[in-house]
Formats: sequence, structure tokens, C-alpha cells
Amino acid sequence: MKRYISIVSSLLIFLFINCSNNSSQNNESSDIQLTSSMKGYELFSWPGDEDWQFTLITGTNRSKSFDEICSDEIEVTEDGWVKLRGNGVNSIKKILSRLPVGESVLWNDDRSLSGDQGNYPDISFPDNTIIYEIETYCNELGVELSGHYKNN
Repeated sequence: MKRYISIVSSLLIFLFINCSNNSSQNNESSDIQLTSSMKGYELFSWPGDEDWQFTLITGTNRSKSFDEICSDEIEVTEDGWVKLRGNGVNSIKKILSRLPVGESVLWNDDRSLSGDQGNYPDISFPDNTIIYEIETYCNELGVELSGHYKNN
């Protein structure tokens, strides 16, 4: 019986540790430094119920879908794929602070997305005050922010 309790206890500890590690790796506020991306990163934003919503995703040559950008899925893989979600300006600033100095970020709107928008929100840019705050923060970090928001 003691052996059974020991095995069950060990299994529970193992599961607890692994679950804790996975959730901390996927947490947007994690302190894990992101790696440089050959194609840079892409930033998307849309108005939420209370705060602006943001997705930072690894840049690629392919178009992203509304589902990919708006889903709550958070991912950082060992091979450099990144998809992080931020709820509000402070949250996206915390995510941007994880980028290496000199990294480029292209802030996109829905013109760069593929597929049917369906019930997804309009991927757009916040007001100029928020844009300026994020742009200034990126300059302080040494992150190169560019995109269509400059024509906003």
C-alpha cells in the first residue's frame, strides 16, 4: 500500500510540475527573451470590449488568417515560432520588451489577412495616442516599428 501511495504521489508531483512549466512558458508576461526572426515579427490590433487586443506573431511570407490572429492560442516554440496575445497597451508593451534590440515589427491591419472575416473583429489601428505610446516604447527598446498605421 505504501508503494502505491508513493507511486501516485510521484505521478501527481510530476503532473503538477509539467503543467506549471507549460503554463508559465505560454504566459504573455513571461520573462523569456524572444529570438530574432529572419522575417521580423507582425503586430495586429483590434478593439476589444474594454481594451485594445493585440497579437504579435512571427513574420512569414504567407498571409495570416483572421482565425489565426484572433484566436486566444499562445505559442512560443523552440524553433522560433511565436504567437503571443496581449490585452491592453501595457500587455503588448510587456511582450514587445521581450524582443531583441534591432528586431523589426510590421504593424498590419486586415488588408494583409486572408480568408473570410466572418464574425471576427475589424483588424485596425488604435487612436493616435495609443499608436504614439507604442511607437515611442519601441524606439526606447531599439525595436523598429513600421506599418500602415503611419497612414492612419
